[in-house]
Amino acid sequence: MTKQYKPWRLTWEIDSALIDSVKKFYSKHENNTFVKIRKKRNIEKQDLNLTKEFLWQTLIICLLTSQQKSGPNSRVSLFCGTKPFPLSLNFCVENLDILEIEAQKVLQNFGGLRRSTIIAEHLKENLQTLIGNNWEILSHIDTESTLKTEKEIELFLVQNIQKQIKGFGPKQSRNFLQILGLTKYEIPLDSRISDWLNKFNFPIKLNAAGLSDPYFYQFISEGIQNLCEKAEIYPCLLDAAIFSSYDKDEWTEENSIF
Repeated sequence: MTKQYKPWRLTWEIDSALIDSVKKFYSKHENNTFVKIRKKRNIEKQDLNLTKEFLWQTLIICLLTSQQKSGPNSRVSLFCGTKPFPLSLNFCVENLDILEIEAQKVLQNFGGLRRSTIIAEHLKENLQTLIGNNWEILSHIDTESTLKTEKEIELFLVQNIQKQIKGFGPKQSRNFLQILGLTKYEIPLDSRISDWLNKFNFPIKLNAAGLSDPYFYQFISEGIQNLCEKAEIYPCLLDAAIFSSYDKDEWTEENSIF
Protein backbone atom coordinates (compact mmCIF):
# COMPACT_ATOMS: atom_id res chain seq x y z
CA MET A 1 0.00 0.00 0.00
CA THR A 2 1.29 3.43 -0.96
CA LYS A 3 1.66 5.70 2.03
CA GLN A 4 -0.49 8.82 1.81
CA TYR A 5 1.18 12.06 2.78
CA LYS A 6 -0.63 15.17 3.86
CA PRO A 7 0.14 18.22 1.68
CA TRP A 8 2.63 20.77 2.98
CA ARG A 9 1.06 23.68 4.78
CA LEU A 10 3.02 26.80 5.72
CA THR A 11 1.69 29.37 8.13
CA TRP A 12 2.98 32.79 9.07
CA GLU A 13 3.82 33.69 12.66
CA ILE A 14 4.73 37.34 13.00
CA ASP A 15 6.78 38.43 16.02
CA SER A 16 5.10 41.08 18.19
CA ALA A 17 8.28 43.18 18.15
CA LEU A 18 8.08 43.39 14.35
CA ILE A 19 4.43 44.42 14.56
CA ASP A 20 5.28 47.21 17.02
CA SER A 21 8.14 48.40 14.81
CA VAL A 22 5.87 48.56 11.77
CA LYS A 23 3.24 50.50 13.70
CA LYS A 24 5.84 53.06 14.83
CA PHE A 25 7.22 53.40 11.32
CA TYR A 26 3.78 53.93 9.80
CA SER A 27 2.81 56.43 12.49
CA LYS A 28 5.88 58.46 11.56
CA HIS A 29 4.98 58.57 7.85
CA GLU A 30 1.19 58.34 7.65
CA ASN A 31 0.82 62.09 7.13
CA ASN A 32 3.16 62.14 4.14
CA THR A 33 1.44 63.57 1.06
CA PHE A 34 2.07 60.36 -0.87
CA VAL A 35 0.35 58.26 1.79
CA LYS A 36 -2.62 60.63 1.91
CA ILE A 37 -3.01 60.40 -1.87
CA ARG A 38 -2.90 56.59 -1.71
CA LYS A 39 -5.49 56.53 1.08
CA LYS A 40 -7.84 58.84 -0.80
CA ARG A 41 -7.67 56.75 -3.96
CA ASN A 42 -7.22 53.13 -2.86
CA ILE A 43 -9.08 53.11 0.46
CA GLU A 44 -11.71 55.81 0.07
CA LYS A 45 -12.05 55.17 -3.71
CA GLN A 46 -12.25 58.87 -4.54
CA ASP A 47 -11.72 60.17 -8.08
CA LEU A 48 -10.99 56.80 -9.66
CA ASN A 49 -10.23 57.05 -13.37
CA LEU A 50 -10.94 53.82 -15.27
CA THR A 51 -11.03 55.30 -18.77
CA LYS A 52 -9.16 53.62 -21.61
CA GLU A 53 -6.81 56.63 -21.81
CA PHE A 54 -5.77 56.41 -18.16
CA LEU A 55 -5.45 52.62 -18.26
CA TRP A 56 -3.14 53.00 -21.25
CA GLN A 57 -1.03 55.67 -19.55
CA THR A 58 -0.82 53.52 -16.41
CA LEU A 59 0.32 50.55 -18.49
CA ILE A 60 3.13 52.69 -19.91
CA ILE A 61 4.13 53.96 -16.46
CA CYS A 62 4.45 50.38 -15.23
CA LEU A 63 6.60 49.31 -18.17
CA LEU A 64 8.86 52.33 -17.67
CA THR A 65 9.33 51.70 -13.96
CA SER A 66 10.05 48.00 -14.36
CA GLN A 67 13.83 48.33 -14.04
CA GLN A 68 14.38 52.02 -13.46
CA LYS A 69 14.32 54.52 -10.62
CA SER A 70 11.01 56.29 -10.25
CA GLY A 71 11.47 58.92 -7.55
CA PRO A 72 9.72 62.31 -7.76
CA ASN A 73 12.61 63.90 -9.71
CA SER A 74 13.45 60.91 -11.89
CA ARG A 75 13.32 60.93 -15.69
CA VAL A 76 10.45 58.44 -15.52
CA SER A 77 8.37 60.73 -13.33
CA LEU A 78 9.15 63.74 -15.49
CA PHE A 79 8.17 61.84 -18.64
CA CYS A 80 4.96 60.45 -17.15
CA GLY A 81 4.00 63.89 -15.82
CA THR A 82 4.45 65.59 -19.20
CA LYS A 83 1.29 67.23 -20.52
CA PRO A 84 0.06 66.43 -23.04
CA PHE A 85 1.24 62.88 -22.45
CA PRO A 86 3.73 62.02 -25.25
CA LEU A 87 2.37 58.49 -25.81
CA SER A 88 -1.33 59.20 -25.47
CA LEU A 89 -3.82 56.53 -26.51
CA ASN A 90 -4.93 58.64 -29.47
CA PHE A 91 -1.33 59.05 -30.70
CA CYS A 92 -0.60 55.34 -30.31
CA VAL A 93 -3.80 54.22 -32.06
CA GLU A 94 -3.16 56.57 -34.97
CA ASN A 95 0.37 55.18 -35.31
CA LEU A 96 -0.40 51.58 -34.48
CA ASP A 97 1.18 50.12 -37.63
CA ILE A 98 4.48 51.85 -36.88
CA LEU A 99 4.06 52.23 -33.11
CA GLU A 100 7.19 50.25 -32.30
CA ILE A 101 9.26 52.77 -34.26
CA GLU A 102 7.39 55.91 -33.14
CA ALA A 103 7.29 54.96 -29.45
CA GLN A 104 11.00 54.21 -29.46
CA LYS A 105 11.67 57.64 -30.99
CA VAL A 106 9.58 59.38 -28.33
CA LEU A 107 11.31 57.55 -25.48
CA GLN A 108 14.82 58.01 -26.84
CA ASN A 109 14.31 61.69 -27.67
CA PHE A 110 13.12 62.39 -24.13
CA GLY A 111 16.37 60.96 -22.80
CA GLY A 112 17.31 59.12 -19.64
CA LEU A 113 14.80 56.31 -20.11
CA ARG A 114 16.04 52.72 -20.17
CA ARG A 115 14.82 49.77 -22.25
CA SER A 116 13.21 51.99 -24.92
CA THR A 117 13.45 49.27 -27.60
CA ILE A 118 11.78 46.48 -25.62
CA ILE A 119 9.18 48.86 -24.14
CA ALA A 120 8.24 50.08 -27.61
CA GLU A 121 7.80 46.45 -28.71
CA HIS A 122 5.59 45.72 -25.71
CA LEU A 123 3.49 48.82 -26.33
CA LYS A 124 2.62 47.78 -29.87
CA GLU A 125 1.83 44.19 -28.85
CA ASN A 126 -0.27 45.31 -25.90
CA LEU A 127 -2.27 47.87 -27.83
CA GLN A 128 -2.98 45.33 -30.57
CA THR A 129 -4.20 42.91 -27.89
CA LEU A 130 -6.38 45.51 -26.15
CA ILE A 131 -8.01 46.60 -29.40
CA GLY A 132 -8.31 43.03 -30.62
CA ASN A 133 -10.23 41.84 -27.56
CA ASN A 134 -12.22 45.08 -27.25
CA TRP A 135 -10.49 46.09 -24.01
CA GLU A 136 -11.38 42.89 -22.19
CA ILE A 137 -9.33 44.19 -19.29
CA LEU A 138 -12.22 46.51 -18.42
CA SER A 139 -14.68 43.64 -18.29
CA HIS A 140 -12.44 41.82 -15.81
CA ILE A 141 -12.56 44.86 -13.55
CA ASP A 142 -16.36 44.97 -13.87
CA THR A 143 -16.77 41.28 -12.93
CA GLU A 144 -14.96 41.68 -9.62
CA SER A 145 -18.25 41.96 -7.71
CA THR A 146 -18.98 38.28 -8.37
CA LEU A 147 -16.18 37.22 -6.01
CA LYS A 148 -16.53 36.83 -2.26
CA THR A 149 -13.86 39.01 -0.67
CA GLU A 150 -11.71 41.99 -1.59
CA LYS A 151 -8.59 39.83 -1.39
CA GLU A 152 -10.09 37.31 -3.84
CA ILE A 153 -11.06 40.12 -6.19
CA GLU A 154 -7.59 41.60 -6.12
CA LEU A 155 -5.83 38.30 -6.73
CA PHE A 156 -8.23 37.52 -9.58
CA LEU A 157 -7.42 40.85 -11.21
CA VAL A 158 -3.67 40.43 -10.67
CA GLN A 159 -3.64 37.02 -12.34
CA ASN A 160 -5.69 38.19 -15.31
CA ILE A 161 -3.69 41.37 -15.85
CA GLN A 162 -0.46 39.40 -15.75
CA LYS A 163 -1.75 37.04 -18.43
CA GLN A 164 -2.94 39.84 -20.71
CA ILE A 165 -0.17 42.43 -20.61
CA LYS A 166 3.16 41.76 -22.28
CA GLY A 167 6.05 42.78 -20.05
CA PHE A 168 4.11 42.48 -16.78
CA GLY A 169 5.28 40.11 -14.06
CA PRO A 170 4.07 39.73 -10.47
CA LYS A 171 5.27 43.20 -9.48
CA GLN A 172 4.00 45.31 -12.36
CA SER A 173 0.59 43.64 -12.54
CA ARG A 174 0.08 44.76 -8.94
CA ASN A 175 1.63 48.16 -9.57
CA PHE A 176 -0.83 48.66 -12.44
CA LEU A 177 -3.86 47.88 -10.28
CA GLN A 178 -2.55 49.89 -7.36
CA ILE A 179 -2.10 53.04 -9.48
CA LEU A 180 -5.67 52.60 -10.71
CA GLY A 181 -6.84 52.49 -7.09
CA LEU A 182 -8.18 48.94 -7.31
CA THR A 183 -6.07 47.26 -4.63
CA LYS A 184 -5.69 47.48 -0.87
CA TYR A 185 -3.92 44.19 -0.16
CA GLU A 186 -1.88 43.14 -3.20
CA ILE A 187 1.14 45.44 -3.50
CA PRO A 188 4.15 45.64 -5.84
CA LEU A 189 7.23 44.28 -4.11
CA ASP A 190 10.18 46.23 -5.49
CA SER A 191 13.73 46.86 -4.28
CA ARG A 192 12.57 49.48 -1.77
CA ILE A 193 10.04 47.21 -0.13
CA SER A 194 12.49 44.29 -0.10
CA ASP A 195 15.25 46.42 1.41
CA TRP A 196 12.88 47.82 4.04
CA LEU A 197 11.52 44.41 5.01
CA ASN A 198 15.01 42.95 5.26
CA LYS A 199 16.08 45.81 7.54
CA PHE A 200 12.99 45.22 9.67
CA ASN A 201 13.94 41.55 10.14
CA PHE A 202 11.18 40.08 7.98
CA PRO A 203 11.33 36.28 8.48
CA ILE A 204 12.52 35.61 4.90
CA LYS A 205 15.33 37.47 3.17
CA LEU A 206 14.05 38.90 -0.09
CA ASN A 207 15.77 39.42 -3.43
CA ALA A 208 14.75 40.18 -7.00
CA ALA A 209 15.44 36.65 -8.25
CA GLY A 210 13.07 35.04 -5.76
CA LEU A 211 10.31 37.57 -6.30
CA SER A 212 10.30 36.91 -10.04
CA ASP A 213 8.55 33.62 -9.28
CA PRO A 214 4.77 34.25 -9.00
CA TYR A 215 4.24 31.50 -6.41
CA PHE A 216 7.03 32.70 -4.12
CA TYR A 217 5.81 36.26 -4.65
CA GLN A 218 2.31 35.33 -3.54
CA PHE A 219 3.67 33.53 -0.49
CA ILE A 220 5.59 36.65 0.56
CA SER A 221 2.57 38.81 -0.23
CA GLU A 222 0.46 36.72 2.14
CA GLY A 223 3.08 37.22 4.84
CA ILE A 224 2.98 40.99 4.39
CA GLN A 225 -0.80 40.95 4.47
CA ASN A 226 -0.64 38.95 7.70
CA LEU A 227 1.79 41.47 9.18
CA CYS A 228 -0.36 44.42 8.12
CA GLU A 229 -3.52 42.82 9.48
CA LYS A 230 -1.90 42.45 12.89
CA ALA A 231 -0.57 46.02 12.72
CA GLU A 232 -4.02 47.24 11.56
CA ILE A 233 -2.59 48.92 8.45
CA TYR A 234 -3.68 48.33 4.87
CA PRO A 235 -0.77 46.92 2.83
CA CYS A 236 -1.19 49.60 0.16
CA LEU A 237 -0.73 52.30 2.81
CA LEU A 238 2.35 50.65 4.29
CA ASP A 239 3.70 50.43 0.73
CA ALA A 240 3.08 54.17 0.28
CA ALA A 241 4.77 54.99 3.59
CA ILE A 242 7.84 52.92 2.68
CA PHE A 243 7.98 54.33 -0.85
CA SER A 244 7.74 57.95 0.26
CA SER A 245 10.20 57.49 3.15
CA TYR A 246 12.95 56.77 0.62
CA ASP A 247 12.19 60.05 -1.17
CA LYS A 248 12.09 62.21 1.98
CA ASP A 249 8.43 63.08 1.35
CA GLU A 250 9.17 65.00 -1.85
CA TRP A 251 5.98 63.78 -3.51
CA THR A 252 3.19 66.31 -3.99
CA GLU A 253 -0.32 66.28 -5.46
CA GLU A 254 1.17 67.63 -8.67
CA ASN A 255 4.10 65.26 -9.21
CA SER A 256 2.57 62.02 -7.92
CA ILE A 257 2.09 59.43 -10.69
CA PHE A 258 1.67 56.43 -8.40
